[in-house]
Amino acid sequence: MRLRFFKYLIIVFISISIFPSLKLIAQDSSDVNQQVWIDYYMYRIPKENIQFTGDAGYRFLIGGGWQQYIVRPSLQKGINEWLNLFGGLGFFYTVQEGLSNTLEIRPWIGAMVSLYWDTFRKIRFLDYFRIEDRFIINTQSSGTSNSIRLRNKISARIPITDQYFADEILYAMFSFEFFLEGGDVKELFADKIRLGGGLGYKFNYNWRVEFYFYAFRSQDTATSGFTTTDNVWQLTLKHYVD
Repeated sequence: MRLRFFKYLIIVFISISIFPSLKLIAQDSSDVNQQVWIDYYMYRIPKENIQFTGDAGYRFLIGGGWQQYIVRPSLQKGINEWLNLFGGLGFFYTVQEGLSNTLEIRPWIGAMVSLYWDTFRKIRFLDYFRIEDRFIINTQSSGTSNSIRLRNKISARIPITDQYFADEILYAMFSFEFFLEGGDVKELFADKIRLGGGLGYKFNYNWRVEFYFYAFRSQDTATSGFTTTDNVWQLTLKHYVD
């Protein structure tokens, strides 16, 4: 009972730390956009310490004017119990009113540090750093652009109803991510900062579903250059294949 009390206390503390920050981001902006993301992730572990991931997604702006289709295969190599190396290739097709539609090809490499806090039901902390090479093709007009982008995401997953590795559990999620763009890429939503929180439910080893809310601080580098806040509502289905 005492450990459960401290676990809920941690969740409340992180919540009251994050959501005022979300509000401040929203206030310091010239516009607020509402996006919906729907994603499917498939994971397969063909051998020990090797994991293949393939995900596909559809994203759109409520009210119209912007939508995006995503496919991202990747490979993960476990080095030890706390360090994993990643590599992948992403394809992003973006449809946007008033601008040329684009196809982005994005190879990337990265590393993730994973730590567990055993005291409170296996709370999992992640620090995920990656380098992306963004090659963007204008599909309706001539011209391409290229940029190297750095991004780092710090997150935590906190089981609410049972241990982290158990089945049929509810868990909370929190994250902070920042982006550093190394080139001049013209896009409606150039990400700068993301803050988020959500809930997930693990049915069993094979299936889990997650609902996340993000507040993005981004910049319209394609037209006005104005800073915007993008509220994102994400629904993700995760499937671990035996």
